[in-house]
Amino acid sequence: MPKRVCAILVLVLSALCLTLPLGVGAMAEKETGRSVTVVYHHVPGDSDADLEPQGGFGAYVRFNGQAILFDTGGERTVLVNNMKELGIDPYGLEAIVISHNHWDHVYGLPGLSKMTGENPPVYVPASAMEGIRQQNPQAKLVAVETSVEISPGIWIVGPLELDYRGFPLSEQALVLEAENGLVILVGCSHPGIVRVIETVKTHFEHKEIALVCGGLHLRRTPESDLETIAVALRELGVVSLAPTHCTGDLAVDVFRRVWGQDVLSFNLGDTLGF
Repeated sequence: MPKRVCAILVLVLSALCLTLPLGVGAMAEKETGRSVTVVYHHVPGDSDADLEPQGGFGAYVRFNGQAILFDTGGERTVLVNNMKELGIDPYGLEAIVISHNHWDHVYGLPGLSKMTGENPPVYVPASAMEGIRQQNPQAKLVAVETSVEISPGIWIVGPLELDYRGFPLSEQALVLEAENGLVILVGCSHPGIVRVIETVKTHFEHKEIALVCGGLHLRRTPESDLETIAVALRELGVVSLAPTHCTGDLAVDVFRRVWGQDVLSFNLGDTLGF
């Protein structure tokens, strides 16, 4: 384990998680070296580290020997300090993936550009390239136009285009091909989480979706629609869900009612091993 004081969420099922295709928690992370940790979020988790909650989202991923940051939150100093408090070295990042060009997912990027030893590639939706470049001229930006494997077993799926509040927006997801199923990270799911999962399935038809984690952007969604979405995700084969950021309390409550213990708490400083 990296030197960090970080609470590990443990999903305890009968027969030691035999009903789930992925292990969740300290033991799984120790055995596989694969994990995702929330480094930027407004809701404190169970960590004892001195972290600063802020609106936005950022997650640190360890997978197949790679260290990746998925989104960078909205304030550079908060992001860097939280990473340090969790024992995460910004110099060790191999890549940064930006889900979409909204301030609370990308404004932390300038704080990393001076602290990453090899100036790692920053994968951004192609249509957001120029906007992000203006504020990050020193970053090594890579435009993503279609789904691509950036490292063995590590994919960016998308970008998906939509009209958001009268403006065009592109959003992409990070997909990890874990042995026991896909792990999907989403920033805000502005295109709709069902559409995101359906798109992932077109690329991985015969892969089980072990875990979806991140923002689902359902804060203003009526309860009846939330129930429909919860059922739809189950029918698409999603096994477990770790909603955070912009999902909304009502949506989380509905998912827990429909999914039970397959909905995991996932807040600032929390880690899921898989």
